[in-house]
Amino acid sequence: MFVITVAMLVILAAASLVVTYVAYPQRGREVPRASWLGPAMTKAATRVGLDDPEQASERDRSSRS
Repeated sequence: MFVITVAMLVILAAASLVVTYVAYPQRGREVPRASWLGPAMTKAATRVGLDDPEQASERDRSSRS
């Protein structure tokens, strides 16, 4: 039971970070009450390769045609 509880807490924390990233830094807005979180998430997304504007614009152009 303890393992399930810990696993669910980890899953909820990861989901919360994803939702927060999509709602704020991805749109260019600052995270309320946690101004340090936005730059940290943007930096992590850039390192992982999730935040490459050049690839995103290429995907948008190819999906339109």
